[in-house]
Amino acid sequence: MRIALFSLLCVVAGAAGVDPWLTRIGPAMTAEEKRTYRALATEEEREAFRTVFWRDKRITEAEYGERLRHADNVFGSGKEGSGANTDQGRMYIANGKPSFVHRLPSSRTFVPCEVWQYESLPRTGYRARVQFLFFRKAGIGDLRLYWPQLHSIRDLLVPQPGTRAMFPVNDIVTANDIRDRLKFAPGEEEIVDAAAGVARGVTGTGNSEIISRAVSPSHMLRSDNLAAAVSSRFRPAATGVRVIQFRAGEIPVVDVQLRATAAQSIGLAVEGAGRGTVPLGYAEAKPVLYTQRFFLLPGSYQLKVLVDGRSELVPLVVQDTAQAVGEGFEEVPGEVKIAMLPDPRSADAAESIARQRRGTE
Repeated sequence: MRIALFSLLCVVAGAAGVDPWLTRIGPAMTAEEKRTYRALATEEEREAFRTVFWRDKRITEAEYGERLRHADNVFGSGKEGSGANTDQGRMYIANGKPSFVHRLPSSRTFVPCEVWQYESLPRTGYRARVQFLFFRKAGIGDLRLYWPQLHSIRDLLVPQPGTRAMFPVNDIVTANDIRDRLKFAPGEEEIVDAAAGVARGVTGTGNSEIISRAVSPSHMLRSDNLAAAVSSRFRPAATGVRVIQFRAGEIPVVDVQLRATAAQSIGLAVEGAGRGTVPLGYAEAKPVLYTQRFFLLPGSYQLKVLVDGRSELVPLVVQDTAQAVGEGFEEVPGEVKIAMLPDPRSADAAESIARQRRGTE
């Protein structure tokens, strides 16, 4: 009965040019998924799309609806969809209830702030505890998400003559720098730590990479457990790793894509099983999309990313599934594309899997 009623509502809304399902689920969809859904011609096709869409999510549609209602009522105006237009609402929709929230409603030093902590958000590419700082700019309006690379400590301070020129705009500071220059109460320690970075040891672009993923429901709600590179300490400017997994007969195939800026060499290796690096020899660094194929049994691995003589370890999880999972990067004009894709039907592929099986016996 509910399905029939929902379908009727979709037809009526569709006639008026508005699809209520798309309006409600929109924050969890990628731009490509939205284009695909809008191009469907019949309600039967749309119903099939909705069924497949939720198979690939970490939560059910009912749980997603609960998050939406909470976001609308707590962070929005109460009107449907209003919560998704706020930074806190999108963070809640993407990740659910934080493990811990520290609130600072008023202070002589800081504007109203909140720090949300999550014990682990693996799809951000960082598996330890992360924290996100929200602040009410000038003490008015909605709480906004603080980006260490985009904002300055000055954005968090109550305007007063003593602090007006203390921190330059977009100053790159550490928590110790803030402690040395400011006097604040013990209960404000969490604000200082969160202003310096979203996690210990993460600096520079690494903060922005984690935040941009964490605040995106379409990214965080996917059910796959693909590795994502966080380049906070990876100076060759790797901008990400994506994994596509499928089977070719009995051979499990794992295609790893690396997007990086490189001049001398680029490559990927899994616990010494890679093919080494590919020499580039460019006069200056260029954007490169590099794809390398591995034949790996399900399990957890350490993926070594190699760019211009430097390396970074990234966790790689190979799933035990016969279905194709994951998605590659969209190609960018002007990007150099290099692929190492050995044939899964070759004797080398079969021998690689046989060798791994012998090692687990």
